[in-house]
Amino acid sequence: MSETFYILDGDGETPIPAHSDTAEGVIRWGEWFEKESGPGGLRQTRDTETCGFRISTVFLGIAAYPHTGEPFLWETCIFSTTECVRPDDFESCVDPSLVRIFANHDIHQSRVVDRYRSHD
Repeated sequence: MSETFYILDGDGETPIPAHSDTAEGVIRWGEWFEKESGPGGLRQTRDTETCGFRISTVFLGIAAYPHTGEPFLWETCIFSTTECVRPDDFESCVDPSLVRIFANHDIHQSRVVDRYRSHD
């Protein structure tokens, strides 16, 4: 069985299996997740506000296993911070690679700026 729950090492970049096959592992994951979900926690890896949007990249801590077999542990989403603009044509994305998810964060930010620059 593939690992389902992960936490991050103190560097904020290296996923560590939480050993979710044991009660202790699930408790460890839950405690870590709660602690690191707040302001300044390791789960929020990148957060950018521009042009009425918030681009947020977070560590999910729960793996999704697509056809690649790699756990997708990070997600980038775009949220509207105003009533007048909506991120209808921006998709969220998940990825197993922190490097790729950061690149995707930057791509999303560029798309928002290109499209909505006048709202900033």
